[in-house]
Parts: sequence; structure tokens; C-alpha cells
Amino acid sequence: MFLTNLFKKLEELFESPKTKAVLNDVATILVDAKPIVEAIASATPNKTISEVLKIYEQYGLPISQAELAGPAAIGNALLNLATSLLQTKFPNLSTSLIQTAVQLAVTGVKASK
Repeated sequence: MFLTNLFKKLEELFESPKTKAVLNDVATILVDAKPIVEAIASATPNKTISEVLKIYEQYGLPISQAELAGPAAIGNALLNLATSLLQTKFPNLSTSLIQTAVQLAVTGVKASK
């Protein structure tokens, strides 16, 4: 219900057919993004470097400890992981659309706790 209302309000703001198509793409990705975000959140409850390294290893994706340096690095690494996983299913969609869906999924998952 929340997502339906959100997208209705967004559609009212952006009436062009191209914008509606983009919002439909985000909504489509969001269905797949939510379980991925939930799995990542479950595997990284403390957002530690070791948790992030372990989940990247679990999915067979490369990451180095150097990529995890800095205050925003862990969050960015988790966003990049979810994005990479979704890009395999949606290879023709832009990274920005996929990351928008991931961010909405993160917001929804956090709000439901």
C-alpha cells in the first residue's frame, strides 16, 4: 500500500510518459531489491568490515579492505553490492535507477522494523 501511494504521488508530480516509464522501471526493480536488501541487512547487523567482506565473499564478488576506509565506505559498499546483484537481472537499466530502487528498499526495510 505504501509503495502504491508513493508511486501515485510521484506520477502526479511527473506527468510525462518518459517519467512514468522510469517510475515503472524503479517499481519493477524494487520488487527484487527488497529481498536482497533484507538479506544484506541480516548478514551485516553491525555493519562491520568483517561482515561486509564476508557477504561479498558469499556472493562471489570482489572487494578489498581499502574500499572500506572512511566513514561512508561501508554504506557505499553495501549499496554497491545490492546494485551489482540487481544489475545481473536488469542489465539494460541504468545504475542510477537500480540504486534508486535499492535506496527505497532500504528505507522501507528500516521503516518496517
